[in-house]
Amino acid sequence: GVYTRTLVAAVALNNIACITLFEMAYSAVKATMDPGSGSGSGVVFLAPLIQLGGALLIGGVVGAGLVLFTRHVIKTEAVTTVSIISIFLTTGIADLLGFSHLLSCLFLGVALVNLAPQKEEIGHRVFVNFEPAVLAIFFTLAGFELDFGFLAHGWYLVALFVVARIMGKVLSGLLAMRMAKGTQNVRRYLGLGLIPQAGVAVGLLLQLGEDPAFGHVSQMILAVGVTAVAVNEIIGPLTTRLGLQRS
Repeated sequence: GVYTRTLVAAVALNNIACITLFEMAYSAVKATMDPGSGSGSGVVFLAPLIQLGGALLIGGVVGAGLVLFTRHVIKTEAVTTVSIISIFLTTGIADLLGFSHLLSCLFLGVALVNLAPQKEEIGHRVFVNFEPAVLAIFFTLAGFELDFGFLAHGWYLVALFVVARIMGKVLSGLLAMRMAKGTQNVRRYLGLGLIPQAGVAVGLLLQLGEDPAFGHVSQMILAVGVTAVAVNEIIGPLTTRLGLQRS
């Protein structure tokens, strides 16, 4: 119904906002750590815009190409091969040009769903069989970075982050739906469906951990971030179910 359609759209917009704000904070912190680099406030605001534009171009072009080359393909298994290649191609081009591969793949999905909504097999049907395996590997890699020794000093950061994030999701959902003149039930319970936290957050944490500039704090950030994701993944499904039932 309206609640689930709104929630899916909100999740996609949340992912875009998440990566954009990450790039902004990432640029700001690196500029602060290296004052001699000449990076001013303009770079902090310009960097995420460049990332957005580049990722949109890469994802859009590859998505349009995928739709074009599969317009006469009927068999799902044939589309699967081309779809996987398109993801690798998007990731490779993004890495080569220095753009966010997560954001580029996100725009690849946006391009597919808007350019070929009738070809559902390009999306969910293609990846439904091995999506759990990909997520399992993804979270296992994140778990390798979780050192409980750092949590002895950072547990309060986890608690503060989880509480602040839940409050932010609930309030932003309420305000956004009020501005959009959404129904009363969607207003009240949209934020509850936004509490789960997974793929994008873990991907950005792993990206940060690979940057040598953050070597002295990366373990603490990873420990706090991955623990917060784990907590939100326990609480999130319960609140989402509650939101679905109440809406």
